[in-house]
Amino acid sequence: MPLKVALTDDDESVSRSITRLLRLSGMIPTAFRSAEAFLEFPAPSTFDCLILDIYIEGGMSGLELKARLNAEGIRTPVIFFSAHDDAETRAEVERVGCYAFLRKGDGIKLLLAKLQELEGAAPWREAFRQD
Repeated sequence: MPLKVALTDDDESVSRSITRLLRLSGMIPTAFRSAEAFLEFPAPSTFDCLILDIYIEGGMSGLELKARLNAEGIRTPVIFFSAHDDAETRAEVERVGCYAFLRKGDGIKLLLAKLQELEGAAPWREAFRQD
């Protein structure tokens, strides 16, 4: 069963390229331009993984979105994929938790490797799902 991945990033070119690459890799990506758009999706807990940018212009940050999902009991694995990597950001990421924290400069290959790692660990799907 293909991995269903939500991507939340305000940079349209980044979002478009990652979405295209995920689709070519056999995954089912859905892109959102904001955290609020993701929250408006009828069933956000149906995704197998969330890729979140940390700082999203004009609204809720990826960190705030993850904290909200935590509060709502949605335990879908999150991969933070961000250009920001400093001590304060890492402390916030650690506070809200995530499956992986990757810098955009680390490249898409590492992102794909983390997604394939998740895809290969089938039992996590039931453990993380909230129905």
